[in-house]
Amino acid sequence: MLRRGGLSIAEVRDSTGRENLIVVTTEQVRLVAGGSVFWFHPNMARSRIEAMLRSEYDRLVEFAGVTTGDRVFDATGGLGSDAIVFAHAAGQSGHVCAVERSEILSAIVRHGSRYYEHRNREVIKAMRRVMFTCDDSSELLKTEA
Repeated sequence: MLRRGGLSIAEVRDSTGRENLIVVTTEQVRLVAGGSVFWFHPNMARSRIEAMLRSEYDRLVEFAGVTTGDRVFDATGGLGSDAIVFAHAAGQSGHVCAVERSEILSAIVRHGSRYYEHRNREVIKAMRRVMFTCDDSSELLKTEA
């Protein structure tokens, strides 16, 4: 870890010799990899939950049959969008666990889901209810079988 001290990302890369950086600011944690920047955002989860609040149905929720009180295991947590939507569908009495194998992706999503703010409180409540964890779901499922 090092403080940037006013250095640009390019200058930090040059001085450290590292192409990929995790940048922590007061607003967010970002992965800077090559020319790409990744940070947590609920992506389509926000729009999907807002549609559900208007009594529109969500295709994945309908297909999975998730209702209030259900327990959901998302074996490919990724960016967390589906898990957040499932948490909304399962409600406060439900439980959603999302597993992601990538340590960096998992850490950024776990942190972001705890601190991201949005005007729609239902999106935030759903986001905070998801338990994001880093593991290999294929190995985890073998132990549960």
